[in-house]
Amino acid sequence: MSTPRSGASTISIAVATTIALWATPGAAQPDASVGAAAAGASPGVGYAGGELGVGQIDEDFFLTVNITGALRLDVPKVFCRGYFDELEVPEEGGCETPLSLGLRVPLRLRVFDRDPQDAGVLRREDWDTPGDFARVVRFVEYGLRTDPLYGRLGEFNGAVLGHGTIMNRYFNVLFLDHYQLGLNLNVNAHLGGVEFVMDNLLEPQVWGSRVFARPAYLIDPTSWWTRYVIGLSLVLDVDAPLDFERVSIEQDPATPFEVTDDGRLIPSREKVTGVLGIDHALELVRTEEVDFTPYIDINLHLAQSAGLHIGALTNFRPTEGLSLLTRLELRLLGQNHIPAYFGPLYEIEREAFFGFGGQGQPKLVVLQGLDRGGVAGSYAELTVDVSGLMTLTGAYEDYQGPENASVWLRLQLPKVGPITLAALYQNSGFDDINDVFSLDNTLMLAEARYDLNPFLYLLAQASRQFRLQNDGQYETVTNWQLGAGAAIGF
Repeated sequence: MSTPRSGASTISIAVATTIALWATPGAAQPDASVGAAAAGASPGVGYAGGELGVGQIDEDFFLTVNITGALRLDVPKVFCRGYFDELEVPEEGGCETPLSLGLRVPLRLRVFDRDPQDAGVLRREDWDTPGDFARVVRFVEYGLRTDPLYGRLGEFNGAVLGHGTIMNRYFNVLFLDHYQLGLNLNVNAHLGGVEFVMDNLLEPQVWGSRVFARPAYLIDPTSWWTRYVIGLSLVLDVDAPLDFERVSIEQDPATPFEVTDDGRLIPSREKVTGVLGIDHALELVRTEEVDFTPYIDINLHLAQSAGLHIGALTNFRPTEGLSLLTRLELRLLGQNHIPAYFGPLYEIEREAFFGFGGQGQPKLVVLQGLDRGGVAGSYAELTVDVSGLMTLTGAYEDYQGPENASVWLRLQLPKVGPITLAALYQNSGFDDINDVFSLDNTLMLAEARYDLNPFLYLLAQASRQFRLQNDGQYETVTNWQLGAGAAIGF
């Protein structure tokens, strides 16, 4: 039996670069270039540096020292020559792709210890399991998602399978005290390809794969119908919790849950759950100004109900440097079906879910208890990119019935003079459009950097995050950090 702890555990999309890199489907933005740019280093090469800050975690105040580094190199692209039509005769540099590496050593020194008292100056929760030492290598990433071969090891910057109707912007690292060495692989060929996601190579729980094909390519590689794609996806959580150990041997529902030393709940009942899906897409329009791809996804939550997604992806490029990416979708859901089940906050939601009428129970418990009958709903998403100088993304979904609407917003300003800004807002489980900015069950993250010179910068971070309380319940709390950093580019 694990020892109960007296503190609480903060849940966080912890590092600021994750805010800036909250991914959009089909996009890949290497972390190294952003980190280097923020530090005043030359983008596309690398940097080494450190940050010093003061902030609050749980009830205590810490002096935080981050030793950071990143590297991005242009390396040969696997299977490049003759792989894509446009690369039959590659231009100079056309067969290169980025290889990116991100490093981070976080050291948090306790400077003000509020009750309950904790032993030691160094925050031991950061380094109390073997997996914590893997966090030094934050990620290794090869290529772009659309390359013949793409791979990412470490923290995900928003993993997507297919059209995102089963797994959409999934993050494998949300717990400040629990690092996961994830793996995300894509193989893209003319005939088809494979997408693969695993949350943690050391202790896998969530994994999924999609296999897709262009059947017409077997008959006539030059046919217009090679634009038709069919895919088959399966995503599983092999240890989805249903209930948790309590501090008393008597499993009274009113008895608080037990929380371990590293700030985790202990499942007492688990079950394999997952979603199987088939998808169809046809790229009807492909020009320099517009891409238009309607799609139909049919997904079945195993041992539960099915869902139908009818949507379209459109990418408008009205002028050079301006891109408008839209996704509109009609959703018809069976009684026990939650769309995009493996979403950005699934690592939290599998233990405490507040959407679709959930009141903090495990997501699988909420799913199994739905008795609303079939419902209809919609999903809309817009991403505006202005020459990479500003990226704004917003998404909204709503369904028939109470407490099942959600919204999320992301703003990225990589460089406005000496200032770099990034912000993220997510709210779920509300009813009315007037409740979009209610602070209940809301995640908010914001960061600002100010470059004093090519080597020094100031840093400010603020967040409203989920925190696991002593009784095993999640609540939202506000955290902050102020500091400064230095970096040398190379």
